[in-house]
Amino acid sequence: GGQEAELQARVARMVVATIDISPFANPAAHDDAARARAAADWDRAMSDVGFAVVAGHGVAPEVVGALRSAAHEFFERSAEAKAAYCHGPYGNPLGGYTGIGTEAVSRTRDTHGGDGGRSAGASAAAPPDLVESFIFKPA
Repeated sequence: GGQEAELQARVARMVVATIDISPFANPAAHDDAARARAAADWDRAMSDVGFAVVAGHGVAPEVVGALRSAAHEFFERSAEAKAAYCHGPYGNPLGGYTGIGTEAVSRTRDTHGGDGGRSAGASAAAPPDLVESFIFKPA
């Protein structure tokens, strides 16, 4: 119907921004105005799309490549194999795997939510996100 076509058109217009965080990763080389611009870019990306590509982090390309390869290997496993790394509900202090349908960004209760944090019922009824994740926590 009309709502589905509107949603598809909106998604087609979305662009995942690349955010340069070097003003935070290398603060001596940047001023407060650069950090404010990076923060504003991040806020806009998270508010508009919910995703961003992070650049200027200073992590060596070979480390990024190794992590990307390991992530592909992990997420290609069966749901049962990934579930062995679930250490409790999303947000638990151990981190680990969170399966598809567990998270829902639209249920977030702050002013960035689609309802501006005003309608508890609307957020509670929001559908889950079709995303899975693995959260790393320091040992």
